[in-house]
Amino acid sequence: ADGRRFVVTIDDLDRLQDDEVVAILQMVKTVDRLPNIIYILIYDQQIVGNALAKSARQGSAPNFIEKIVQQELELPQPGRARLLAMLD
Repeated sequence: ADGRRFVVTIDDLDRLQDDEVVAILQMVKTVDRLPNIIYILIYDQQIVGNALAKSARQGSAPNFIEKIVQQELELPQPGRARLLAMLD
């Protein structure tokens, strides 16, 4: 190995159909032990949790997420003034 690291970003996970959310998370869980690869998952926790809860195969959604996600970071909703400043 040459020591290179790879970052795989999966954005808008919460915009997928429920079965697609489950499939993507199962894939990440399956390959998450590969060396030098880091996954960044960007999603609305409630929407993805609901998708997992609907899947009988996954059991408890929080438990399934805990098996995959090592560090969870919740970003605050930006204020109106900040959003308008970003658009200027």
